Amino acid sequence: MLNLSVNATCINAPFKAGTIFRMASQPEKITSPSYARLELALRTYLGSEKELEQQQVADAMNQSAQTIHNWRYRSGVSKLGALHAQKTCGASASYILTGEGPQTAAPQPPRSEPEVDISDPIQAVSKLMPHLAPADQVLVLQRVMALMPARPAAPVEQADQPSHGRGQLA
Repeated sequence: MLNLSVNATCINAPFKAGTIFRMASQPEKITSPSYARLELALRTYLGSEKELEQQQVADAMNQSAQTIHNWRYRSGVSKLGALHAQKTCGASASYILTGEGPQTAAPQPPRSEPEVDISDPIQAVSKLMPHLAPADQVLVLQRVMALMPARPAAPVEQADQPSHGRGQLA
């Protein structure tokens, strides 16, 4: 006699012949073209001749493995991901996304930083402020204000008033 409780695990859906056939006949997962271009750019940048594992791509791009999986098999590389790849390995973001144009990004000219004399902090901050984002400007101002010593209250000039309390109107 068959022990149904023991065989019950073999009767569930994953072990039925129809399910096994459907699983075996599923097409291979197709890598998105943008991911293939990203992976090639990273291989060139890292000097690797063999295909990179998803975790290696995730580490190089500072992304989660799940994000890389989604780029590879679902949505392709996002615009933000392509821009990050451009900064990381020098591959053109438009090339990664579309496959058109030059494969490498044009080198960016270095940002010119203003010459700042730090012996005068007020002068230094005033020269740097236009180069900061508005949120950073607010933070700098808050920090500067916190560092400034409290000013003593200016003495208030008092007019001659009668000493008996309320002043009299003339």
